[in-house]
Amino acid sequence: MLIAIYGASQLARRQTIWDELNYISSDVHGGWEMFGDFNSTPFPLKSIRGVRDHDHHDMDQFRDFV
Repeated sequence: MLIAIYGASQLARRQTIWDELNYISSDVHGGWEMFGDFNSTPFPLKSIRGVRDHDHHDMDQFRDFV
């Protein structure tokens, strides 16, 4: 199974996507892959202009999902 992801820019909507994908994953038997723009990172990153503001709750949710 191959799933294309576009993570919403709003935090609450991204959590909904993670919840839905967790639900879907419970019915998948075998391998599956996801690709796309998750609009989230598992760890803080530096931007070209310096350190970005990061929502640590969002990063926690993304790590829990992955």
